Amino acid sequence: MNLDSYQPDKSLFLPLLKNSKPIYMLKKFTLALVFISSLVIVYDANYNNAHTNGTGAPSGRTGSPGDGVTCNNGSCHSGAAPTDQVATITSDVPVGGYVPGTTYNITATATKSGVTEFGFQLSPQNASGTKLGAFVTPLPAGTQFANPNTGMANKYVTHTGSGTAGSGVKTWTIQWTAPTEGTGTVTFYGAFNFTNSSNSSSGDVIKNATLAITENTTIGINESDGGNEGFVVFPNPASDILNVSFFLYELTNVSAEIFDINGRLVKQTISENLHPGRHELKFNAHNDMEAGIYFIRLNDGKNVYSKKVVVK
Repeated sequence: MNLDSYQPDKSLFLPLLKNSKPIYMLKKFTLALVFISSLVIVYDANYNNAHTNGTGAPSGRTGSPGDGVTCNNGSCHSGAAPTDQVATITSDVPVGGYVPGTTYNITATATKSGVTEFGFQLSPQNASGTKLGAFVTPLPAGTQFANPNTGMANKYVTHTGSGTAGSGVKTWTIQWTAPTEGTGTVTFYGAFNFTNSSNSSSGDVIKNATLAITENTTIGINESDGGNEGFVVFPNPASDILNVSFFLYELTNVSAEIFDINGRLVKQTISENLHPGRHELKFNAHNDMEAGIYFIRLNDGKNVYSKKVVVK
C-alpha cells in the first residue's frame, strides 16, 4: 500500500466523535453541579447563622464574666452600639433578698420603638460562671433551654422561634428557685437582641443587662417589706382593736410585749415557737390600755423589733 496516498476512513471515527459531545457535556454538568452545591452550602451556613438564632441563642452568650461573650462578639450578630434600646431584668424577690429554696418570677424585657422581633438569653451565675439556683420546668411558652445544653445543666434560657414577636416591647417571664442557704448574691446576666428583621445576622443591636439579688440572712422576723412581709401594726392610732402582724421564714421562738412610754411592761402576749408564715396578734386597746403612747416589741432570739403605737 502506498502510505503517501492513504486516506483514513472517517466513518471509523464517527462513533468517537458522536460520543465525545455527551462526555464533554457530562463533565461540564458535573462541574456546574459541584459549583452550585458549594454555593448552597455557603448560603445554608450563612442562612442558618442568621436564622437558627431566631429559634434560640446558643449557650454561653450572656456577657457574664464566666461566659465572656455576648450575641454580638461571639461570631454571631453584628450591629451598631445600642442607643435608646432598653433591656431590663426584674423579679418579685422582696427587698430583703431571696429566701433559699423559694421560687420567684424573673422577667426579662426588651423595649425599642419600631422593633417587631426580639431575642434574649438569661442565666443566674456567680462571678466564676457557676449556675446558681434552678429554673422551674417545664419552661413557659416562648422560652427554652439554650443549645448545646450538654453539661450545662439547664444553665441558660433563651427564646424560641415563636417567642420573638413584639410591637416595640417583648417580655419573657421564667420561674426560678433560689439556691441553698449560704450561697450569697446571685446575679442574673442577660443579652438582648433588637433585630432589624432583615433575615440576616447583620444590623441587629445587642444590649446587656444584669440583676443582682442578695440572700436574705434575716431568717427570723422580716421588716424589710412593710407591705407584704414586714412587722406591721394597724390601725395606728388605735381606739378599739389593735392588730400586730409579722412574718417568719422558719420555726422561731417569738415573744411579744407592750411597754408604755416610761418603759414599764404593760402586757406580754406570747413567748413560744411559731411556725413559718404570717402571724397576727390582736389587742383590745380600749380595755387593755389607757390613752397614750406605747411600744410593741417583738423578739425572735436574734433581733428585737419595735413599733410605736398611739392609743386614743
